[in-house]
Amino acid sequence: MKYPTDSKGRYLRIPTPLKREAWQSRSPENSINLIKSHKIFIAWYQKKLGLSDYGLLWLTFFKGVILTLIIERWIFID
Repeated sequence: MKYPTDSKGRYLRIPTPLKREAWQSRSPENSINLIKSHKIFIAWYQKKLGLSDYGLLWLTFFKGVILTLIIERWIFID
């Protein structure tokens, strides 16, 4: 089989087509809608609790620490 080359003799990259289902599920509109809805939810949550950006970062940090400790205790039950 002969592969396509450019004018300098280098091989060209041939893109492989995506499956139709995978192409439809990767539309940029779905990603943008998810990001927008996530930003709206975070702003609502922050306003409801009356937190600054810095306070929200600390809250999520401690939430992660507590969740990690719970999962660690659950997995390594003595």
